[in-house]
Amino acid sequence: MKEAHLVTGATGFIGGALVLELLRRTDDDIVAMVRPGDTGAVERFRQSIHHAASPCCRTSCAGIRTC
Repeated sequence: MKEAHLVTGATGFIGGALVLELLRRTDDDIVAMVRPGDTGAVERFRQSIHHAASPCCRTSCAGIRTC
């Protein structure tokens, strides 16, 4: 059975790292609550995930669905 994880603070360093680990280790759904910034919530989230990923294991955010 697929689980779902609610992550707050996903745009911070620890939250971004947590989201990346969940993506790597599970097929579970991940829900990230993100406040909009100057670029909007989705872009802010994508930027933070790219920042949290180390250069040797950058992941594509193309599979992130928004609602």
